Amino acid sequence: MSKVEGVMRKIGFPSFYIVEPIELSGGLMVAWKEEVEVQILNWDNFYIHFRCRGQQHESIREVFGVYLDTDEAKRIDQFNQINQLIGIGSNKMTIMGDFNAITTHHEKEGGRSKSNTSIQDFNDFINSGNLMDLGYEGEKFTWCNRQFGGNLIRERLDQVLVSRSWREEFSNAYVTHLEDFGSDHRPLLLCEE
Repeated sequence: MSKVEGVMRKIGFPSFYIVEPIELSGGLMVAWKEEVEVQILNWDNFYIHFRCRGQQHESIREVFGVYLDTDEAKRIDQFNQINQLIGIGSNKMTIMGDFNAITTHHEKEGGRSKSNTSIQDFNDFINSGNLMDLGYEGEKFTWCNRQFGGNLIRERLDQVLVSRSWREEFSNAYVTHLEDFGSDHRPLLLCEE
């Protein structure tokens, strides 16, 4: 049993799928409990695309777990690839993870300002996919460079975006930004209640 497998079983997620990091950067993991049925549809170095169905809900949901590039040009290409896949998918869509982008200047504190073009590109991606941000509970920022004083940078890079039809079905759903426990990113917990 691998170390990851042992940890996942210990915290109650016996099933998972991993896209390994490239050198020290990236990597994705989707983990689920026994009562959830998951079918991996596709993956690349920046996303895992899967369908899932829980015991309590008969409907099937499509989900993208993402880790997008910090380079703006590469990220735009990734936005386009995801939009193409959304176009052939179901209408109940969730895209969640590290977008390495923000929707407003208020989602960043410290360091150089993000360019207006970068912010507009992310908003264009959200609008072209007919997606909406689920918002969050908890700490505002999901990423921190772990510096102190004037070198501290914090951003809300991690989000959960959903289609309008998904939001209509799961109107009580919410996202919580959990504690970071040693990572530079806070995990996201999506509850569909």
